[in-house]
Amino acid sequence: MKKLLISLSACLLCAVWVSWAQTFEVISLDGSAKVQRVQKKDLEKLSIGSQLHDNDIVETYFQTKCVLRFGKVNIVIIGSNSKILVNIREKEGAPGATISDVNLTLFSGACFVKAISQAHIGVYTSNAVGETDNGSFSTVVESKTGETGFQVLGGNAKTRNIAQKEGINLGSGQTTMIFPGKEPTAPLYITYKHVSVLKHFFGDDYIVSELEAAGIKPTEDKSSRSSLLSQDQLFGRDNGQDLSTYKSPFSLNKIFGAILEDRKKNRNIYTPIQKPLRPAPSSSKLTLEQRTFIAVTSLGVFPSIRIIPSYSFGPLSAGLRLSFASNYTGSIGMYGFSSGAGILDLLDHVTWGNVDDPVYVKAGAMENYTIGGGLVVNDFNNNNPYCLFQPLGLVVNASAGDVSCQGFIADLSQFSI
Repeated sequence: MKKLLISLSACLLCAVWVSWAQTFEVISLDGSAKVQRVQKKDLEKLSIGSQLHDNDIVETYFQTKCVLRFGKVNIVIIGSNSKILVNIREKEGAPGATISDVNLTLFSGACFVKAISQAHIGVYTSNAVGETDNGSFSTVVESKTGETGFQVLGGNAKTRNIAQKEGINLGSGQTTMIFPGKEPTAPLYITYKHVSVLKHFFGDDYIVSELEAAGIKPTEDKSSRSSLLSQDQLFGRDNGQDLSTYKSPFSLNKIFGAILEDRKKNRNIYTPIQKPLRPAPSSSKLTLEQRTFIAVTSLGVFPSIRIIPSYSFGPLSAGLRLSFASNYTGSIGMYGFSSGAGILDLLDHVTWGNVDDPVYVKAGAMENYTIGGGLVVNDFNNNNPYCLFQPLGLVVNASAGDVSCQGFIADLSQFSI
């Protein structure tokens, strides 16, 4: 019994030590912030005294500043409208000492870190990395492009592009920008534009006190590529005068606009009526079907009639398609065919079995064909109701027990989609 109690006490002490060593504590919170715990979907509201653990995701909102403490004296500040993933673990340092190893992944917004004692802090964005063992620096990232700015407000920090091994060292009062696929820009001194952005995320009083404590005096603004961290460019307000502004190679507005314009130009005049998935039941082996539709061409709109004679015998069903259409002269006739695709166009359908049978084969028009609940193929069509000619597709479904196979060819005359 004594051994059991001693073992439980040791485990409890170990758990308490690990909990203290590997957590963040919220020591100050202005505004509103929430955390998403590991393996939980719901967001939990943060308050002073809340604990953050490894792999927690913190999200702050408008005019919010959240201050975290770890390892007794080290600080992480999350700015307003920011989203960040926190990771913390212990690693060996000097003999007999441990170091808090903290990695922060900044998805959007800004964060400020301050390594004071027995700590290593790394801040990661989609394009950049900043690290320090004895300094304090801020990180601001533009979520859409991944452009990242680092500003050192004390000590030293090392920054690099995330795809590169070597980086540059920054001293107190220096800043750099990292663009996608580029090395860090040459270090420059912090300007009033940088200070303005930092005040927006972390508050006026805190930034002023940090600058005074480090003896940093901002310089006048200069128009250069490495000073892009300005409020106008950070928040999407471009006055069109700075030709060095980095622009994203893709514009979602242009892409979606092109899609909508293409749909407008090439859409059908009429919405076709969907045919039933199963043909109407009939006791007769021989049937004759008439389909009347409109053919749309560059020369105009012409009426067309299709005569479909079909024959069914057991699981087999086959039908021809005889198309009669008028042309620009007004005469109605049946078109002749000399190519393989034209000959296949005379075949309306050949089917074996029903869709739910273990083996189902169909050669004919494909309408709203779906595989895997839409994940593999979703509502595929090779049939245009306004076109005189119809490619002959092939659908094969086979199943045996829990194993099933589905496949299709959009056009038997070309064997391509």
